[in-house]
Parts: sequence; structure tokens; C-alpha cells
Amino acid sequence: MSRLTITGIGSVTPIGIGKEELRQSLDEGASGLARIRKFPSPLKTPSGEIRDPGLDKNMAARFRRVAAVSKYALSAVDMAIKDRGLPFPGGNETALVMGLTHGALTYTEAFHGSLLREERGSASPLFFSDSVLNAPAGNVSICYGIRGPVHTLVGGPATSLKALMLSMRMANSGEVAGAIAVSSEELNELSFSCYSRLGMTAISEGAGAVFIEKDGPETTSRYCYLSGAASRCCPSDPAEALQGAIQQSLDEAGLTTRDIDAVMTDTLPQALTRFSNATPIVTLAHLTGSAFSVNAMWHIILASMSLQGGALPLSVIVAGRQTGDLRHIMVCASESDGVGAAVVLSKT
Repeated sequence: MSRLTITGIGSVTPIGIGKEELRQSLDEGASGLARIRKFPSPLKTPSGEIRDPGLDKNMAARFRRVAAVSKYALSAVDMAIKDRGLPFPGGNETALVMGLTHGALTYTEAFHGSLLREERGSASPLFFSDSVLNAPAGNVSICYGIRGPVHTLVGGPATSLKALMLSMRMANSGEVAGAIAVSSEELNELSFSCYSRLGMTAISEGAGAVFIEKDGPETTSRYCYLSGAASRCCPSDPAEALQGAIQQSLDEAGLTTRDIDAVMTDTLPQALTRFSNATPIVTLAHLTGSAFSVNAMWHIILASMSLQGGALPLSVIVAGRQTGDLRHIMVCASESDGVGAAVVLSKT
């Protein structure tokens, strides 16, 4: 049976747009955190802001007025499709799964604000259509002619991993020839203020996308194999949910914790006690900030690049150290309400 492989990646991050800029920033240890400029704020809380004014220069005119969360997703998917290096199958042959946390909050505020101030006759349908949670997935599917299954998953940090798993399931079953998993998030003045006042620091925005398909003789780009994946829900014991997902993904991959050469996560290291103290723990959060569901997708992209290149950037290792060639990397995420997810990526 063919193995599933990641064949294309696309990233929109506060430290770089595209894999070349991202890799250079990671090699330099560059931080994308600074005081917010996107909107006026008295708070000095640093944020990870997308500051590229030309991000939508290659975007079709009809999509240049969509919300930022959709623009980031469109850009990431475009890069993943081009990175794949083969004609895009599109149509019924491709599936799309979007994972997000908030959606287009700015457009939602604009629509409801005009509805309250000027009554329903003056509310702009432009803002409403892009304020619904499945708008980013809809915009991407329309832009690229994707007529296969299109799904939107909404939740916390583990959501993009679950989007990846659903993409894997559809690609593995033969329902589609390939699937795109994407996650996107935008900075919003209200949510930024609320999270900052609650003590959450370094909130960020951006997107990440990966193209998944079965390995075959025609495959021209192979980053890594997707060896195992699992998610668990245990509201009464969030730690058990994460541990169960980790073990199930290892079992599916036919590996043990000793085979894992690095763990990428924003989860606190003490929750990963089953791994050796020498196992590198990797995170992007201190460079990019927290973009909610997007961070795990950025970790998938980083793991893919690292497995292909054979080494981890030193700037992202927060515990342990790399001692040999990378063969297997685990990406995991957990949520306070008892959701845990883990994915094992392996060298091709």
C-alpha cells in the first residue's frame, strides 16, 4: 500500500512568507514579535504581525477585498500548490480541510456594527459573507476550483492537526487524489485586547498549508511521510488525552518514544515526560508568537523542512539537543478542555 507523503508546503508567518524566508529567519534566530501596528492599541504587548504589504499582489482581483484570514489562507495554499511541482489536479480530485480558531473577527465586527447602527437595510453583505467561519475554505475552493470535499474545523491548538488527519483519511481511502490541509488566523483589535488583558502574550497571525497525497513514481517532491496520527478527547483529564494520542500515533507508526528524534509542540515540556530528557523539544512560539490553531501547522511545516534537510534550526530547540540524523519527528498539541492530538512524520 502506498504511503502518504507531504509534497508541498506554504507558510505565511511573522518571520517570513514562504519556505525560503522562513528557513533564513530560523537560521538567524530572528523574532517576528514587536508592538502591534495593525491597529491603535495602548497595550505594549508584543505581537506576531504579518507586515508584507504585497502579500496579495498575485491574488485574483475578486479576492483582494476578502478578510485577512482568507488572504493568508489563499497565499499559503497557493505556495503549497506551486511547491508541489506538478499540475494541480483540482476539481473533484482534491479535498480541502481548513482548521481555524476565530475566523474573520474584523469583518464580523464591521457587519454587526453596521447592523446595530444603521439597521438591516444598510448592513453590507460583503462583510457578512466573509464573516462566517467557513468563508476562508470557501474562498480557497472557489479560487482554485476545488470541487472535492471541503471542510472547516473550528477549535483550539489541536485543530490544525485534526484537519491534517481528516485530509490523510480522505487521501488514504482513495476518495481524492490529494488533499490540502490549511490553517489560518488574523489579528483583531478586540480579541487582541481581551487576550492581552487576560495575560496571554505574543498573540500572532498567519497561515500554513500542506499538500498530502499517496507516494508514487510520478511524485517529484517528497518532504516526509506521514507515519501515524491520532487525537483523543478526555475532558476530565487533559493530560491523559494527550498521552493517549501520543501512544496511539506511535503504535500506528510502529515506533516507540525512543525512535522519536524531536518533539514539536507548544505544550509545556512537563506534559511530555514519557520522552527522554535528551529528546529535543522544539517550538516556534518564542519567535512567531501564538496564532492559536496555526502554530501546530507551522510545526508540521518546520518538521517537513527539517526531515528533508536533515537538521533542526538551533533557534527553535528549547530543551534537549539534536545528536544525530533526523528520522522521525512528532508534532503534538493539547487543549485545556481535554483534547489532545499527535502526528508522526518520518524521513523519506
